[in-house]
Amino acid sequence: MVDYNKEMFNSIESNQPHLFKQHVEAGAEINSRNSDNRTALHVSIFKRSDEISKEILFKLEPELGAKGKYEGTPLHMAAFMDDLYSAKKIIEILKAGEGISVIDQKDMNGNTAFHLACMYGQLEIAHLILKTIAPKSWTHPELDSIGKTSIGESEEGEEEEAVEPPEAVRKLLNARTNTGSTPLHISAVNCRNLVTEYLLKVGADPQAKDEEDTPPQLYIPGNIESYFKVPAYVRCANCNESLKLDGEEQRSGVYFCPYCEQEVDHLKGQNEESAWFSDAVGKEKQNNLYKDETKEPVEEEKSETEEPPSSEEEPVDEPAEPVVESKQREGLINCENCSTPLQLEQDEIEAGEYYCPYCMQVSKLP
Repeated sequence: MVDYNKEMFNSIESNQPHLFKQHVEAGAEINSRNSDNRTALHVSIFKRSDEISKEILFKLEPELGAKGKYEGTPLHMAAFMDDLYSAKKIIEILKAGEGISVIDQKDMNGNTAFHLACMYGQLEIAHLILKTIAPKSWTHPELDSIGKTSIGESEEGEEEEAVEPPEAVRKLLNARTNTGSTPLHISAVNCRNLVTEYLLKVGADPQAKDEEDTPPQLYIPGNIESYFKVPAYVRCANCNESLKLDGEEQRSGVYFCPYCEQEVDHLKGQNEESAWFSDAVGKEKQNNLYKDETKEPVEEEKSETEEPPSSEEEPVDEPAEPVVESKQREGLINCENCSTPLQLEQDEIEAGEYYCPYCMQVSKLP
């Protein structure tokens, strides 16, 4: 017997709209789940099967409040994948059916779809969500004004006064993740400068504190009020291993790496942006992911007194590289979701769970 639900998901994975329609007509349930607990709409957005997404949104009746693998809704997935078209249609359907409360739903980490849009720099989707819940009488900044001035300044160079947002907008801006982060915290930590500017212009509070007792303004790179030169999570600029820094190391940019056993100046030879954590979405996860790959390796200067070998064919003995003994450190694990090595804090070990800054998931210790 043919499993039409399974075949439907296969057609979405392979982006074959004609097969998708055939399986739906044969009896596939549009709101059934695959092995990752995702609906057809979750998967079509994730796989960028745009024609299938349109078919689902225009002709079928998808469950827009359905929670997927990480308890995110299709709107979460659209924000994650920067699918503005699907996000617009989802919100249009929600408004028509008086189901706009779906916008406030959170995933397993406490992120709303608005959090994800801010996290990944999807400015147009963030603006769309905010406009949807804001009163029609409220005047909000237009997107074409973003990026033309420094954060906190008007086009004339004067400091802008903070906007007092209406209650619905304030609720959206103050929504918290499981770690107490507002959308402004999220955008600042991930260096989404245009989104950060937008959030400040619509009235986000730069002094709201997360569970680390830190306001967003201290996370914004280049902000005159920021005393953190680098974020809490970095990859060692010397050996590229994952590190978690304390406050003093964040402020100075200098830290001791337990892996290569070297004192490292993280900002030396790096530009401001590459010193900060950036997400891995859409990139291959390799060990050199967070290094500045645009830089060419610097050749060592040869001593003027060094004599070339007497013959090009004569072998030259090169000094053997020192062997560094690998040390297993307490609390060193690989994230179960993305396999990135992490150094856990004692409180994380005692609590039995940890937060991975690379895949941005909370996981339990094995």
